[in-house]
Amino acid sequence: MAKLSSTKYPGDWEYHPGEEFTVKLARDEEQLKQIIDNQPKSDAVSLVGALLAFPEGDGYAYYVVVKDKPLTVAWVPYLDEWQADECTIRGVTEAYVRQALKRKEFWKKGG
Repeated sequence: MAKLSSTKYPGDWEYHPGEEFTVKLARDEEQLKQIIDNQPKSDAVSLVGALLAFPEGDGYAYYVVVKDKPLTVAWVPYLDEWQADECTIRGVTEAYVRQALKRKEFWKKGG
């Protein structure tokens, strides 16, 4: 069972007053790409850095594993800042994270 971190995932996720939307979009996409590019492998000892995405509204709620024991995830306030229900977060287990990483590895190879 995962816990939700009391702080959001670090980064510059805020909208800055007067900022063009395209600037925030590019910044958020670059930060998310960095998270994706630095995820652990499914067989890694530590799962810290694994990105989880849960369908919400017209997009996804994103979370990153920030601690292995107890399994803890931090919310990533990407673009529309969707958040998953608490019961979804509580249902995340180490096995779930490893399976999610395996699926990503499978599709990265071309399916």
